[in-house]
Parts: sequence; structure tokens; C-alpha cells
Amino acid sequence: PPHGTCGSFEMKYYPNDTYTYDRCKTNEKTEIMVQNCNCKSPYMPGDAPVCTVKQYFNCIHNHFNCHAVKSIDRKSLNLQSCVSACDSTLFSNQFSFSNLAFTLAEYLSSDPRLESYSAIQNILSIEIYFRDISTTTIKQSKKYTFANFGSEMGGYMGLFLGCSVLSIVEIFDHFMLCCCFEKKKKRKTPDTERTNGGDQPHVDATTF
Repeated sequence: PPHGTCGSFEMKYYPNDTYTYDRCKTNEKTEIMVQNCNCKSPYMPGDAPVCTVKQYFNCIHNHFNCHAVKSIDRKSLNLQSCVSACDSTLFSNQFSFSNLAFTLAEYLSSDPRLESYSAIQNILSIEIYFRDISTTTIKQSKKYTFANFGSEMGGYMGLFLGCSVLSIVEIFDHFMLCCCFEKKKKRKTPDTERTNGGDQPHVDATTF
């Protein structure tokens, strides 16, 4: 909020973890699987037993095809529609590896219980570190604001009508002058009629 649709809620199989969209979908799949098949996939959280090959073919195939997933009643399973998280942190990772240096393998093979090939294949050195300390912040904002609308309308009016603030003032001034002129015209009309009526000569017709 306030832009877009996001939210968070408690997940049954991730009670102490931060809400993310991916975890929400995994939680949803796990709940559907456990309720309908009484088992789960190896990668899914929870204490339910892992499905056997027979269960995969008989149960999971029937409940996880496109039509079955659409027809699932989420309210009966107490499932909410997954939405994007309002705040999330992602860590990008990169893996690289190389074989143990031959000279080091030769040194380690001085132990009679080891050979150089065995040392290369069975001895491992792991280093975990941050490649850089840079962060990227992504914020959601309005795509189209009232200021954008005003500037675009002003640009269109200037392009097609040649309008500007001065033009608007001139139009308003012209409108006010027209109103004043009409008022003066209405005031003069009755006076003119009275004047014309008083100036007419009175003629008495006498019959002989």
C-alpha cells in the first residue's frame, strides 16, 4: 500500500518465517497435498510423510492437473489467495568451483592412506562470503499522477489549440466583457422605449 496489491498473513507450514509469495504458494500446495493425499513432496515443509511413487501417480496426478487446481475450494481448506509481499529482501547468489590444486593434492597424499586422485575427489574447501556490499532498493509508486495529467493536458492544449495561461485569461476577459455589454444593453432598452413614447406628438382629431 498505497499503490498496487500486497499483503501478508500467517502460513501454517511457515509459522516463524517471513511472508513471501513463493512461500505462500508452497504452503498452499503443501496444504492441498496433505489434505487430499496424506503425504507431501520431499521439498515441502511439515511433518507429513513423503509420497510414494504409487501415491504420486494415483493421487497427486488427479489433484494437481490444471482443471483440478482451478476447482479446489480454498475456503474449505482455509487458504487465502497469495499476493505479493509489501516488503521483501532478496539475496542474489552465485556459485563457482574449481578442483583442488594438484600440488596441494600431492602434499596431502603424503599420508599413506590418501592418493592424489582421492584427495582431489574427496577433500573440499568451502568459502562463503559477500561478493559486494551494494544494495538495490525498489519502491512501488504511482504510475500516473495528477501532475502528469495536468502537464499532458497543458501540452495537448498548447499543441492543438495554441493555448496558454495568457490565452485562458484573455478568454475569461472576453467572457466578462460580453456579460457587461449584455447587461448595459438590457438597461438601455426600457429607457429608449420610454423616451420614444414621450416624444411622439399628440394629435386631436376634430370632425367638422
